[in-house]
Amino acid sequence: MLALASLLIGGPLLSKSQIDKIGDRLREGDIDADAIRALEAYRDEFTESYKYVERMFRDVLGHTVTGRPAKSTLAIIEKLRRQKTRLTQIQDIAGCRIVVGSVAEQNSLVEAAKVMLDEISVDDKRDDPVHSYRAVHLIIKQGGKLVEVQVRTRFQHFWAEISEKMADTYGQEIKYGEGNEWALNILGRMSEHIRKMENLYLRSLKLERDISGVFDRRAMKQAKKRAEELQRAVRLEFYKLRELVRQIES
Repeated sequence: MLALASLLIGGPLLSKSQIDKIGDRLREGDIDADAIRALEAYRDEFTESYKYVERMFRDVLGHTVTGRPAKSTLAIIEKLRRQKTRLTQIQDIAGCRIVVGSVAEQNSLVEAAKVMLDEISVDDKRDDPVHSYRAVHLIIKQGGKLVEVQVRTRFQHFWAEISEKMADTYGQEIKYGEGNEWALNILGRMSEHIRKMENLYLRSLKLERDISGVFDRRAMKQAKKRAEELQRAVRLEFYKLRELVRQIES
């Protein structure tokens, strides 16, 4: 049994090794009131860091911030067991989410965050997804604590919500690349269509900007034709995505 009394009555904070021992107990199912209170105290250590990061994104960068200031006990235990990681190594004890309109806005927000925040690392899951999940995660070190900010586009967020709903039906394991093959296949195809659609749209925006600087009539005509082709390709990926959603709903 860990000596938690000093922590629970407002004494000195637990050391890294003590925190990891709590994580070991939670992973092994050795859970009692002391362990839960110690975990709650550990989560509370992230509160000020989380509030600072939230204010930066909301008040300085002007984005709507959603999510949670602290990861739930159940989610922490599941992650400890699934990833066999230490409690002090979990990067999203505190975290939140920002949903933006497009990949262009996503890129812009990431660059702005890198300028505004001193200690930040970028985990870009868009071209290297985890079990078909795509987003950009910002890991921010503030006040000695890590805060994770998930930055998603509307379509990436839509996929994540569909994944959660399908996990309720087909089992939580599908979120980790296991379980029902039909569900995994659908989610994988949806994710790929979203990737193609968003990348095509990004190329379309770039081409539109380039067209504004073209004065040669022939070059202008060719550029406009290419822009129309890209827009058609975007619509095609959207139709394919919509058809997969219909399959899920049927």
